[in-house]
Amino acid sequence: TEIVFERDHKLGTLWGLLLAWVAEREGKRDWAKRCLDEVRKRSEGVKLTGLYWQSGMAAFLLGEMGQVEGAIEMAGLVLDDHLKRELATIWASRGLFEPALKAAEGIEDAWRRAEALRAIAAEMAKAGEEELAKEVLNQALNQALKPAEGIEDAWRRAEVLRAIAAKMARAGMFEPALKAAEGIEYAWRRAEALRAIVAKMARAGMFEPALKAAEGIEYAWRRAEALRAIAAEMAKAGMEERAKEVFDQALKAAERIEGAWRRAKTLGAIAAEMAKAGEVEGALKAAERIEGAWRRAKTLGAIAAEMAKAGEVEGAVGIVERETGMRTEILSSVLQALAEKAMEGDEGSRGGFLRLLPLCGWSLELAYKACGLLARWYPEQGEAIARVVSGESRVANREG
Repeated sequence: TEIVFERDHKLGTLWGLLLAWVAEREGKRDWAKRCLDEVRKRSEGVKLTGLYWQSGMAAFLLGEMGQVEGAIEMAGLVLDDHLKRELATIWASRGLFEPALKAAEGIEDAWRRAEALRAIAAEMAKAGEEELAKEVLNQALNQALKPAEGIEDAWRRAEVLRAIAAKMARAGMFEPALKAAEGIEYAWRRAEALRAIVAKMARAGMFEPALKAAEGIEYAWRRAEALRAIAAEMAKAGMEERAKEVFDQALKAAERIEGAWRRAKTLGAIAAEMAKAGEVEGALKAAERIEGAWRRAKTLGAIAAEMAKAGEVEGAVGIVERETGMRTEILSSVLQALAEKAMEGDEGSRGGFLRLLPLCGWSLELAYKACGLLARWYPEQGEAIARVVSGESRVANREG
């Protein structure tokens, strides 16, 4: 050990940790402590942090020594905040909660310290230590909120809290995330944060808590977006009836949106999501409420395309034929969906495509698109099809 330390202090440190690890594995904890003491004496003022594999190896070796006296102090000397968090998590997963908490205390960055505490709390909960887990989770929240403390500017403070809430939600810390969002003073920023958290909760299958959180969103358009996200995830989970109820709530929230443009956009997004979930009739009804003709047509196009993908050819074709004034916006997506189904051998979709084909003649752009899709069915006739469709479009343009 003396020789190795003299040649390369970093390598000597790793060598000492390896000897301590072997001693612990052999049940010689007093020798493991002795090795760590030697390394600590020689490592004062020197760190392995930021040296990639050396730091990673040190974390691995220390991960096996959670019960060795001096391991926590050694972690403080040789590991950066990221690896300290990893070490605390490893120890917690092995039920070594006290050393895990002490390792977390040594993490300088408030957010990483909060992440470590959250991981420890999760392991405590798994072990049945629910009360202790709650205490640690609250501690994690307090640590995570530290960056926002002392920020006098309300706008800046709101931005920091929103970022913290988003990070917590991504890490699955939903309850602390909601508390952080509630601390945001600006209502629209708070609504934005809550909507994002609710969407993450819905993706995690936490539907009822997500619905409760959505109730607290003050802005109707953000609340409608949150409810739409919950309903979509419910539909994916096979909860059709419940999803339908929540879609209805989303529509009611959307109707309370003051701005016509935003109201139309939100209704369109809800209608399209309903169509994906198989709620075609309710999608259609929602689309009818959209005031702007262009936005309504765009939404109907999305619905018709989803219907075509689901094999409801007659309904999809019917929407296109009925919306004579906005066919350009609708026809393209429906043709694409029908063509793809036809390529899979669906004869109904093939018939629907051919039924809509003449409607493409008045628009050169649509004609070329249809030509390209049709040519995929008859590759050997691609050039002939192009000439025919192009000719039809020229005639239609002259007549128009």
